[in-house]
Amino acid sequence: MAFWTLVRRLFGSRAANVAPIFALCVIPMAAAAGAGIDYSRAASARSHMQDIADAAALRVMRDSQLRMDQRRDLVRTIAQSQWEPFQREFGDLDWQARIEPEEAEITLDLAVPTVLMGLVGIDEMPVEVSATARAQTRGLPLCLLVLNRTAKDAVRNAGAGAISAPDCRVHINSSNSNALHLGGGTTLTSAENCIVGQVKLSGGSTYSPLRLPTCQPMDDPFANIWRPTSNVCDFTNRSVTGSGVQVLTPGTYCGGITINMNGGATAQFQPGVYRILGKFSFTGSGRMEGQGVSFFLDGSGSGLDWTGSAGYTFTAPTSGQSAGILISLNPNATSPLASSTITGSGRSSFDGVIHLPRQKLLIRGFESVDLAYGFALVVDTMEFYGRSSLNMRPSPVPIPAGVSSTSGSPYLVR
Repeated sequence: MAFWTLVRRLFGSRAANVAPIFALCVIPMAAAAGAGIDYSRAASARSHMQDIADAAALRVMRDSQLRMDQRRDLVRTIAQSQWEPFQREFGDLDWQARIEPEEAEITLDLAVPTVLMGLVGIDEMPVEVSATARAQTRGLPLCLLVLNRTAKDAVRNAGAGAISAPDCRVHINSSNSNALHLGGGTTLTSAENCIVGQVKLSGGSTYSPLRLPTCQPMDDPFANIWRPTSNVCDFTNRSVTGSGVQVLTPGTYCGGITINMNGGATAQFQPGVYRILGKFSFTGSGRMEGQGVSFFLDGSGSGLDWTGSAGYTFTAPTSGQSAGILISLNPNATSPLASSTITGSGRSSFDGVIHLPRQKLLIRGFESVDLAYGFALVVDTMEFYGRSSLNMRPSPVPIPAGVSSTSGSPYLVR
């Protein structure tokens, strides 16, 4: 019999002793019935709060490159925005955050107003939840990170080249059965191969060591790094040709850069930050070089189109806001090139991060490409062929500020 049906019958009874007895019992009976309703509401609030705490803890560890105050602001934003649909029903939410380099603990507190338990003096029910997320850390520096999580042939070499990374780690996010595809006698040697998907080998190709069986995807560590934002054009549709040494200076290059150098000619970039809005193109048999330079690619058609037949020598800055960053494509760039291409011959050297999210990197024609490891090469996918070889060596420039040595997605340990 429903509780409130019983209440109506007892109050309607004409028996002399029923009403006084029931009057003594109705309040605790109502409180007992109301407790089920109030505990159900509190359980619902707890469930929503736990989801929010989990999301905030994981997000603040993924965005470990942010400053501490920015990470705390991120927790506040997540808590307020995700709690908003429930605020009117359950009231205001309080939060606390303990954020450390390798761990974040988020605690949420709430006093849920009761509906019927107030009859016995219980006006609210306290609810508290917490979530702790930790970063997956490894001692090995990262030399290659391929971001795409589903691509077939996320890394592919059908030639006779090699990737040599004996002191650092290769990390491929793709879960595809052909995440890594090596053919034509290609070799891959690293200190550790963290490959989420499977490996396809043909033509006598080899790789070592074997892939880790429990590898997890890794987020883009440079998604929120510092970038120049000036839209004032220092140069427009810059075109460089000629012989000898042609000097380029830092600034914002609207419409991209087009360079055609032949013979012994060299395009020499002075130290500083180059914001290139559009395609960065290089052709001819000359060279490009620059010490202490950072190239930030942005805008429609942005990317590298280096199809020359010589080589390149570049080193990133060792100090300042762009320290350690050699080439970086804005992940939010409008209509970038589908691929960035680096073609050449002989030996080339790149000291600093090459960051090309949303793009395939094509490397071809070189005898050798030397890359400084420590988040050296971060791309969506990569293909290299011909006799091109990649040699990873210790970095003479710092890892960009705010980037930790974590690998894989953060995980909950609550």
